[in-house]
Amino acid sequence: MLALFRNWELKLLAVVVAFALWFLVVSGEKGEVAVAAAIEYTNVPAGFALGGGAPPTVHVQLRGLRSVLAAVSETDVRAEVNLAGVTAGDTIVRIDPENIRVPRGVTIGRVTPSRVHLRVEPMETAWVRVLPRVVGAPARGFKITAVTADPAFVQVQGPGDELPRWSEVLTAPVDVSGAQRSISRPLELVAPSDTVRPMTPGVQVTVDITEEVPVDRGRRAR
Repeated sequence: MLALFRNWELKLLAVVVAFALWFLVVSGEKGEVAVAAAIEYTNVPAGFALGGGAPPTVHVQLRGLRSVLAAVSETDVRAEVNLAGVTAGDTIVRIDPENIRVPRGVTIGRVTPSRVHLRVEPMETAWVRVLPRVVGAPARGFKITAVTADPAFVQVQGPGDELPRWSEVLTAPVDVSGAQRSISRPLELVAPSDTVRPMTPGVQVTVDITEEVPVDRGRRAR
């Protein structure tokens, strides 16, 4: 038993050195990893927008030291597609390794797909109904009697093929939890999609809250 602990300092040093050498070997090895890179479409000509169906990501093969690749996340990699000069209609855009932005020490292998099909359409507008979003419940003995938005209709802007899909736009939530009186406040509008956006930043939402009348008290009042 005593022999096990004899010269323990040297034995511990040997273990540390062995671990350090193993780490250097492993971290120095090169490897590959595939990530889904978000596509950023830039310089869309004024008055135009991407139609529905534009791919949001491409798969990118990354190469580098394993220690470096282990620290890379999908948010560190993005594909930039410059749409300057495109015209209305269908178009095919190449995504080359030069379009991919990656952290230092990482190189790019294959990009899949290397070509994406896009449809560029003129921007159009449409009127949609505002739908206030109410969360929570009033205090016990109180109830919501009406929810209104001013204005009740707003214009949204987007590609012509997208607009018919939307007939209403939601507001940010208004919380009525425990309320004992009516609430009125300005709320932002939530964009229906990445390509369809409200032209009005917000609306005034009013939630009418009244006290519930007990049945017996209501009968005595009559």
